[in-house]
Amino acid sequence: MSQYPSFENPYSQPMQPSTPTPPPSGGSTTKNMLPAVALMVVGGLGLLASLFSFGLALFGPEVRVDPTAPEWLQEFQKGSRGTLAAGMQAFFILLNVFILVGGFCLMKLKNWGVAFGSTLAAMINFGNCCCILGIPVGIWAMVVVLQPDVKAIFKANQ
Repeated sequence: MSQYPSFENPYSQPMQPSTPTPPPSGGSTTKNMLPAVALMVVGGLGLLASLFSFGLALFGPEVRVDPTAPEWLQEFQKGSRGTLAAGMQAFFILLNVFILVGGFCLMKLKNWGVAFGSTLAAMINFGNCCCILGIPVGIWAMVVVLQPDVKAIFKANQ
C-alpha cells in the first residue's frame, strides 16, 4: 500500500457503459439508411425513365412497324405511342413518386405503412424494366422494415 491517498485522475475519460445504448426514439439506425437510399435511387431512376417514356408516348416520332416482325410484336410497336401508352407511363410516374416518398419515410423512420408499401411497389414496378433493380432492393428494404427493432422505432415516432 502506498502512503499517499488514491485520487482519481481528473484528466482521464469518464467511464463508458459496456453495453451499447439503443438508438434514440426519434433517431435512425444504420441498418435503415442504405435500403432507404437504394429505394430512393430505384424510384428516381424509374421516375426519370417514366417521364422520358411519357414524353415519347405523347410527342415522340411515329413508330415504324416492322412488317416482317411477328403479329404480336407489330401490335406492341403500334401501342408504344398514343394516349393509352401515355396513361400507362403516368401511372408509373405516380408509382415511382410513391417509391421515392417511401424511401424517405424509411430514412426518417416515420409512417411505417408508406415505407412498407413502397417496398412492395419497388418489387412490382415493371414499367421500363425497373423491376430488375426493384426486386432485390425491395426485398432488402422489406426485410429491414419488418425487423422488430425497426418497427419499434417507427411506432415510437408516430
